[in-house]
Amino acid sequence: MNKQGNSFQILASGSSGNATVLQHGETNVLLDMGISLTRVKKALRELGLGFEDIDGVVLTHEHSDHIKGLEMLVKYHPDVVLYASKGTQAKVPKNARVKTIARGKSFEIGALTCHPYETQHDANEPLGFRFEGE
Repeated sequence: MNKQGNSFQILASGSSGNATVLQHGETNVLLDMGISLTRVKKALRELGLGFEDIDGVVLTHEHSDHIKGLEMLVKYHPDVVLYASKGTQAKVPKNARVKTIARGKSFEIGALTCHPYETQHDANEPLGFRFEGE
């Protein structure tokens, strides 16, 4: 799939790690970064993408199976913007570029509108998302 497609690609799902790529037109969003940077880069290459094509990384919560790869991501790709609740930010690398998000407050990443909502989970301010494209 090229950068101009529309897709939802699950890169990993489960207790060993979670990461999903959402593509809508030219907008590319990574939902969670719970696997290694190496694995994500390999999966992105298979989609015809690199981190320079990622418009943002949206984080659901701070458990390691959702943020495991963040430290290396921020180290090697410091310009990538992370979107996280205040509770989730407690576990995000300090030098990361972070935009604070909150339930009920929609935000845009490129051509996608993200609608965060509260979820029940044993985490600090976890969020679920509904994504809507133009």
